[in-house]
Amino acid sequence: MANSAAKFMCMFLILSMSSQSLATEYLVGGSSGWSSPSVLIPWLSGKVFHLATFNCRIIVFKYLPALHTVAIVDLNSYNSCHLNVIIDLYASLTGETRITLTKTGLLHITSNIGLDCLLGLKIAIDVQV
Repeated sequence: MANSAAKFMCMFLILSMSSQSLATEYLVGGSSGWSSPSVLIPWLSGKVFHLATFNCRIIVFKYLPALHTVAIVDLNSYNSCHLNVIIDLYASLTGETRITLTKTGLLHITSNIGLDCLLGLKIAIDVQV
């Protein structure tokens, strides 16, 4: 009985460690974070975003909370920067927002503070299977 419990615990630890090592996180904007529109297009280049399944796919935004937010918006709001339809809004006191990619399709993301969107602080991410 004790042997079975030890085997179970060992298997549990192995599986939990392996799932953590498979987690994929993308730091939006790299070391510049979610603050500099000039780095966003080069940062996006060549990246393929997949749906979160067994191995989590997470996009991480780091920013100055007094200056920026993370807003998921509809296509018209994204294109026009008139943010009439905000689907989700993240305003973190710590300046870090983590979004798990849970559905396929385009995510249109910007900041709803000041002129951020008009100045180019926005990205469109195509989440694939």
